[in-house]
This record gives sequence, C-alpha cells and structure tokens, in this order.
Amino acid sequence: MAWQNSIQKQIPETKLSSNAPTDRKRGTVKNYSAGGVAFFMEKDWKLSVGDSLTEIHLNIREGGKSIRFQIPKAAIRRIEPRSLYAEKALCAIEFVEIQKEVRNNILSHVFRQQRVMIQRIRTGLHK
Repeated sequence: MAWQNSIQKQIPETKLSSNAPTDRKRGTVKNYSAGGVAFFMEKDWKLSVGDSLTEIHLNIREGGKSIRFQIPKAAIRRIEPRSLYAEKALCAIEFVEIQKEVRNNILSHVFRQQRVMIQRIRTGLHK
C-alpha cells in the first residue's frame, strides 16, 4: 500500500499510546490488525525505523464502549513523512511481544467490524 498517496483518514476515537521511549506519547490510529498498527504521530514523537515501543495501549471504540488492548512491545517498521496528502507523519509498527489471548481478542474485534461493514453494504444494495 502506498501511504504517500493515501488521504489522511483516521478511525474515529481509536487511539494509541506508548511509553516511547521514555515518556507517554499518543497517536491517532489509521489502521490496525492483530499484527500491528499504523498511526499518525504527533510532532513530538522522535522515532526511527527499527526503534522499539513499550507498554503500548490500543484503545478502540466498539458498540459505544471503549476496548483497551495492552501490547508489551512493538518495533517501528515504517515511517512516512508528512506530505501533501497527510498533515502528520504516519508510523507503522509490528507487535513483537503480545499475549496470544490479546492477539486473538484483537482478531475477533476485527472480524466483528468486518461483519458490520458487510451487513451495511448488503443493506445498502437492497434498498
């Protein structure tokens, strides 16, 4: 996927925070999966590809409530700088330490969200 050509879009009320590397930082999530997260970084994040993040908290809204996933460690895999298409730099991380139960819970959440989107599409096609 060419991030440089994508329009800045975020998942409403989905946030990521980390103790990276020494103090709490926050970002706005663009995309997530059971294997990692792509998020828009605030200006004060000073990260490079290969750096590690620890104590990551992924906060997702689902059905009017907030779900919080805790990931012990992730690695920075890609950073796309600000561009004409995105006001903030985009950072992609891969979870390198994550409990199996947490990974499965994220995966279940993603599947539920996909089912909701498919139902919306089907409903729209039958109108």
